[in-house]
Amino acid sequence: MRSPEFDRALRQLAEGQHLVVSRGQALELGATGAMLARRVHAGEWRVVGRRCLVLSGAPETFELRCMVAVLDAGRGAAVSRLGAAALWGLPGFDEPGEVEVTRSRDKPHERSRTVVAHEPLLFPLAHRSRARGVPVTTVARTIFDLAGFLHPHRVERALDNALAHKRTNLGRCTRWARSS
Repeated sequence: MRSPEFDRALRQLAEGQHLVVSRGQALELGATGAMLARRVHAGEWRVVGRRCLVLSGAPETFELRCMVAVLDAGRGAAVSRLGAAALWGLPGFDEPGEVEVTRSRDKPHERSRTVVAHEPLLFPLAHRSRARGVPVTTVARTIFDLAGFLHPHRVERALDNALAHKRTNLGRCTRWARSS
């Protein structure tokens, strides 16, 4: 792929991911390490985390931080726990300072120093979704994850809000509980 075509393809990919791409995605588009280094040196892109490039001038948003965490954690990762609750807009859950992700245990992953990654025994595709353009755990999965470390009253409130706003239903929650 010629350079202008590559740059267009890379920008197009980034535009669908809050202006973030992983090095792996860039390599899949035909980049070489030298091509990426030149673009970083020219100030077109900046390196964030271990594996990500952010388009220069991109605003520092919560969604951008979440996308960096997901891409840095590797394929199949999704924002989870407090970050997922914030992305879903569950009342009482603000954007956390640290973004946690969940990823499959069955895939080999490099350890990341920049991301808190949880690797449960089960993390099927049915437990993953998208919120605000970011891979995230489903509302039902998010609530069950929160139940592992938050006060029961806060989890109950989150579930009540999710049900009242039709973000999930009891059938999904029951199926999720039975599948885990």
